[in-house]
Amino acid sequence: MAEHEDPPYGVRTISWPAIHDLLYPLPPGEYDYGPPHGDEEAAEMQRLRGLVIIQHAETEAVLGQLYRLLEPSPPKRPLMAGALRIALTKLLTAEQLVQHAERLALIESATAVRNRAVHSTVQIHYARDHPLGGTGWMSVLSVMGDEETDESDLQGFLALQQRATTAAVEMYQEVSDSLPPVVGEPSDASGVELSADWFDTDGPDPGDTSQG
Repeated sequence: MAEHEDPPYGVRTISWPAIHDLLYPLPPGEYDYGPPHGDEEAAEMQRLRGLVIIQHAETEAVLGQLYRLLEPSPPKRPLMAGALRIALTKLLTAEQLVQHAERLALIESATAVRNRAVHSTVQIHYARDHPLGGTGWMSVLSVMGDEETDESDLQGFLALQQRATTAAVEMYQEVSDSLPPVVGEPSDASGVELSADWFDTDGPDPGDTSQG
C-alpha cells in the first residue's frame, strides 16, 4: 500500500480564515476581538454538504450507464451529470421523453443543488452574546454561499439527491427493458463497463444552466 499524507489540520474541514490565523498569528500582546471562525459549529453542515455531493455522483454514474446503453461510441469530451442529462434528451425517443419528463426535471434540480454545494462555502455568522457588548459571541445565522441555510436544509438537499438517484435508476431500468435483446449480450446491459475517462465529476457542470 502506498504511503499517504496525513491531513495537516486533522480529519476535518478548516476555513481559510482559520488557516490564515494559524499561518500569520497576531504579534504578542495583540488580540483578535472579532467573532470565531465557526468551523466546529459548521462541521455537521460540512458533513451533510459532502453527502449531497457524493450522492449526486451516484446519479451521474447511472446516467453514464444509460448513455452507454443508448450510444456505444465514447463522447468527444468527459460528460458530467448536466451534460449527460442533455445528451440523453437527444438519445431518448419522444415517447420516452414524455414518460421520463418528471424524472429528468428532478435530476436537473438535483444537479443545480449539487453545484451549489460544491461551489459555496458554509459560514456561521455571530453576534455579541449581550446587547451591550461583552466578550462572548453566539451564532445567529448559517449560510451557504449567499443564502441562509441550516442543517435541515442540507438534509432536504440530500433527500433530493437520493430521489434523483432513484429516478435515474428507474429510468435506466425502464429504458433498458424496452430495448430488444442483443444476441450474446445481457438483455439488461447491467454488465456494461465504462471507461473512467468518459465522465468527470470535478468542477462546475457545463450542462447546468443555473450556474453563473
